[in-house]
Amino acid sequence: MAYMDTVMIKNASKGIVISEAARLCTSRASKIRGLMFSQPKDLVFAFKEEQPISLHMLFVFFPIDVVFLNSEMRVTGLRKGAMPFASLIRGHGKYVLELRAGTIARTKVGVGDGVEIRVSANAYPEHI
Repeated sequence: MAYMDTVMIKNASKGIVISEAARLCTSRASKIRGLMFSQPKDLVFAFKEEQPISLHMLFVFFPIDVVFLNSEMRVTGLRKGAMPFASLIRGHGKYVLELRAGTIARTKVGVGDGVEIRVSANAYPEHI
């Protein structure tokens, strides 16, 4: 199971970088695996269309922050500090950001904020 591109995530509404090196997950296998049995890292899940999304924290050994984005790349939901093994996270969106715990507070992400996801400073990935 391989991750796709490494991407930068920016809160476009506030001009704050959320993550300089998140991994883009577009394959079914990468979405199923997520952060299970891994070290803390930032992930972006990209779906073909907006949909209800449920995430679990089984075999994730550290807390995370979760951000749901709609097809316009606007924040529709947040979950701060989802705890290992104990959390079920539900939201709706086309994209999900799984971030190190504390990232939402540190980067001041809020519902309604616009978010940019870039493979590099000059190009957007075709599937985002």
